[in-house]
Order: sequence, then C-alpha cells, then structure tokens
Amino acid sequence: MSLTPLQEGLSYYRRRSRYLSAVGIAYYGLIILMALVTANIEGGAAIKQAIMEEAFRGIREMFPGLLEAYMADPPLAVAYTFSVNFLLGAVVTITVPGLLLFFLAPAMALLRAALWGVILSPASLLAALAVPTLMLEGLGYVLAAVPSAYLGLSWLCPERAFPGLDLSRLEALRREAPDAAKAYLWVAIVLLIAAMVEVGTVTIALLLRPI
Repeated sequence: MSLTPLQEGLSYYRRRSRYLSAVGIAYYGLIILMALVTANIEGGAAIKQAIMEEAFRGIREMFPGLLEAYMADPPLAVAYTFSVNFLLGAVVTITVPGLLLFFLAPAMALLRAALWGVILSPASLLAALAVPTLMLEGLGYVLAAVPSAYLGLSWLCPERAFPGLDLSRLEALRREAPDAAKAYLWVAIVLLIAAMVEVGTVTIALLLRPI
C-alpha cells in the first residue's frame, strides 16, 4: 500500500528523529536560557524594548497595514502571516542558507529562538499570550531545519547523508529533494495553524495595548 505525501513526510521525520529532537531541545532550551539571562542582567529590559520596537518598526515598513488587518480582516491576516512565516521565516531564512551550508539551517532557527527568549523576558500578560504562537511557530521552524540541513548535507557530504550508497553530489541532492519537499508539507501545516493562533492572540494583545 502506497503512502500519501503527508505520511511519507512523517516517515521522513521518524528517520531523522534524533536530529529533530536535538534541534527541538536546543531551540526551546535556548528560549528559556535567553529569557532567564535577559531577566537577570542589567539593562535586560532595555534590550528587550529595543528589539520589540525594531521588530514592530520593521513590520510596519515591510508589511504596511498588517497589524491593522488583525483587527479588520482576520482571514487576510492569517493568509498574510502564514505567507510571511513560511516564505520568509522558513524558506528564505532557514532553507536557503541550509542548502548552501547545512549547519546554517539549525543556526538560523536558533538565532530566532534567542530573539524570542529576549522578547519573552520578563514574564508579562502579553508575553504569556505569545506562548502558544511561540510553541507552534517554533515547531514549524524546527521542522524546517531538518530537511534544510539534509539538503545541504546531501550535496556537500553525500556519503554522510546516504551512508553505504555511492552517490555523486548531484545524485544525492536529487535523492534528498523529493523527501525534503514531502517533509516540508508538515512545515506548512504547522505554520498555518500557528498563523491562526497568532492572529487570535495578537488581536487580544492589540485590544490590551493598542498600536
């Protein structure tokens, strides 16, 4: 019985479960670590405020009207948020660097985790509202890091990506690409759910703290 693309994508992550677990533990662990560090160092609150202000400024400049869309048109906001997180957050930020040099995929994901940790410290109501989005969106980026890293590994070190097989760099990349694409279906699903949750929580946050 043949498997569906989603089932094959799930099977891909099962085969890479050790690497997936390592990236996931590092990702969420770094968030906690950076939150604790920021809460306990002098000037931590100022660092957090500066990062948040820069983030909101960047959102307003790159995606004008996005924050207002959360209140006015939630379905559009979901589509907008998903597109940004999937294309920019996963493909451009994680997959493209990982394809060039495999270790950049987890490195870029962990950089995002570090920034999340700073933003979430110290604890507040607004930070608490961000936790569900953080968990889901983070899972999407962790999932993206796995096939992205193996795409880069396949052409750089074919013998490590496919031990026991005598493949050229191009053959290894061609072999890995279809499996990575099926795995990426789960990235899209998780980030879509994360976008729905984010729109809901950001709407609440904007009601508590208007833009």
